[in-house]
Amino acid sequence: MPLTDARGDGVVLAGRTFGHVLDKADGALGRGRYLPTAPQVIEEADEIWLVPGATPDGRISLRRRYFKGFVVPGSVDQVQVMAEFQRGVWEGFNLSPISERRADQLREGLLLYRRQP
Repeated sequence: MPLTDARGDGVVLAGRTFGHVLDKADGALGRGRYLPTAPQVIEEADEIWLVPGATPDGRISLRRRYFKGFVVPGSVDQVQVMAEFQRGVWEGFNLSPISERRADQLREGLLLYRRQP
């Protein structure tokens, strides 16, 4: 599914990532229930980072890491949903409770976009 991100860049949500997320144990936060938010995480991202890394064979890679905060349904707790893209294709989806400490751990690389309050 092709989408346009908050910066105006094109990305593709890959079906294989949906399957991967649904196949893994959801844990306490239940990230599977946040899969329907994936387009919103991309189109209405709070932040987008360009993150350096390495492929299994040692080549340098760059990923875009998208962040969007959500209130947990049925509570006042908030989570930060993160989606990662490599070469414009969806590679990862995760979430964590919102805390400035955890957010700072995930903020690395070059900030490409931050939603204005």
